[in-house]
Amino acid sequence: MTTINYIAIYLLCGVIFASGFEHLMKRLDTPGREDTNDWQRIFWVVTWPYCIIKFFIGYYSNDKN
Repeated sequence: MTTINYIAIYLLCGVIFASGFEHLMKRLDTPGREDTNDWQRIFWVVTWPYCIIKFFIGYYSNDKN
């Protein structure tokens, strides 16, 4: 595989993550939630591994505050 294929797969995974995250936000429809803007979507697509790691750390954290 070439470098362009790796970049395309990475971005495809980012788009899938971002669309799932946006679907989750729309489905929960919490009060006071603002619509997402383009910069937030770009951030999700580019940094999706970091976002997933932070999610799992927060989800499995023993902090009960």
